Amino acid sequence: MRYKEDDLYSQRLYKLRRDKGMSQEELGKLLGIQKTAVYKYEKGLTSIPQNKISKLCDIFKVPADYLLGRSNDSPEDFKKYIKIKFYDKWTAQGPIQADEHELYYEALSSDADKNEKELFAIKAIGESMAPMYQDNDILIIEKKSQCQSGEDALVIIGNSDAILRRISLEPDGMLLKCLNPDFQNKFYTYDDINKIPVSIIGVAKELRRKINV
Repeated sequence: MRYKEDDLYSQRLYKLRRDKGMSQEELGKLLGIQKTAVYKYEKGLTSIPQNKISKLCDIFKVPADYLLGRSNDSPEDFKKYIKIKFYDKWTAQGPIQADEHELYYEALSSDADKNEKELFAIKAIGESMAPMYQDNDILIIEKKSQCQSGEDALVIIGNSDAILRRISLEPDGMLLKCLNPDFQNKFYTYDDINKIPVSIIGVAKELRRKINV
């Protein structure tokens, strides 16, 4: 994909660099590229590889959506953003990191929120929780080992990969509900939960979805 000289993408890269008082040569060194490559990025003559976008986000402390022209938040708004880990999936052995060059930023209301919550992003897989959650949605999960009845939680059952289910806590166990009626709900007694085991990884807090145009 090629970018025109007046693209917002290129303009923002140029402005971020100038506002930071950085030369094209200095930025190039941080990116591990030549000054001429930075010039081409800022003029829209070449597209920026995904791994360079990630590095630029780290350097300028902005989310990719702003750099790519998908967000109109002012740079001051980015003080509310923190970088969180982004996973493709969560297995019984642990999380699988998304593309190592892929970053995800989440806006929080205050510094206190940032300190109190352990958040991560993960891709939704499948249609069991449709229509509320769709395949490839990005879920913002608060990591915790327990949840309340009615919350949507990331759950691992035995050695399977984590799945998203609406939790209903019953007197004798836990019901994992699918929002899509074409999929079957599953009930586990508290004895099952301990033996299998059934583990809560975290609770869904927010949803991010890209609109296909």
